[in-house]
Amino acid sequence: MYLTHVQHEQNKNGGFMTAIATIYAQILHENLKMVFATWPLGAPVQLGDYGKMQHGYLFSRLGNIGSDYGIKVTEKSGVETSWKYKSSKTDEVNIKAGSNVNPNVPGGPPIAVKANLTISFKRENAVYFNAAKCTYYGIDNQIAVNKRVLELFGQEQWDGDYVVVTSLFKAGATTAIISSSNNSAVTIEASGDVPNIDLADASAGLFASSEKNVSLTVVAESGFVPLLGLAKVVPKDWLNAIFGGERILESMGVAKTLSSVELTTQELSGMVETKTPKLAKDTGKSVEDVYEVRPLQYL
Repeated sequence: MYLTHVQHEQNKNGGFMTAIATIYAQILHENLKMVFATWPLGAPVQLGDYGKMQHGYLFSRLGNIGSDYGIKVTEKSGVETSWKYKSSKTDEVNIKAGSNVNPNVPGGPPIAVKANLTISFKRENAVYFNAAKCTYYGIDNQIAVNKRVLELFGQEQWDGDYVVVTSLFKAGATTAIISSSNNSAVTIEASGDVPNIDLADASAGLFASSEKNVSLTVVAESGFVPLLGLAKVVPKDWLNAIFGGERILESMGVAKTLSSVELTTQELSGMVETKTPKLAKDTGKSVEDVYEVRPLQYL
């Protein structure tokens, strides 16, 4: 990972890097939808890790449900895939190795050209992300895990704000760059002779040979887990309830609906967003009647 001088200076109080992390995580989640970005990049993550979301998009690990709660997690894996995203006004120019005219010696012998890839940005806080050769891992016994988490939640041993890592993608090579101005660029080369720059090739010794106005540069790092799938205890059908549905209200024994002037949208929203088992107990319902563990998709 390559950090600019500005990052080193501002990282002393953590504020700058937190802002960069939030920008990076928010942009990736809003565009990749079902997954969340790991931060810091390269942080170790396992299935069954739990924690809380910081600044809306950053998973902050607190522990693992296996060691802390005795919940057994069995693993499944899937086919290899890749994830790529680049913000608008982001360009890539990939120059292959070869020979070219020497501009300093007209008519002279050609000069050797090393393969290089230049990624340029025409906007501030733009993101370039490439996670190549990713292997998917997920919780195979998800139903049993969800059941136990709800039991712990009902016993007030599980914080309603906790999220659990239910899937992850381990990448063969991860590249991530964030611009810090509307005139930013990174040029990537290989330590040896290669015909062209392939960001999926972590063995090529790729590195940033030049950087201009970037906040973060990670080039073809192997073994990272850059993306996560998360799940959380949430009220059932809360969207329906907020926008006028009656099913969750009926299941909770609540007579009022949004059509009643006695119950405002704000009151109802606050009620169904309650993340304690008290909501179920107060209405004589079981925790399973009112809550479920659901993939955390949209924030």
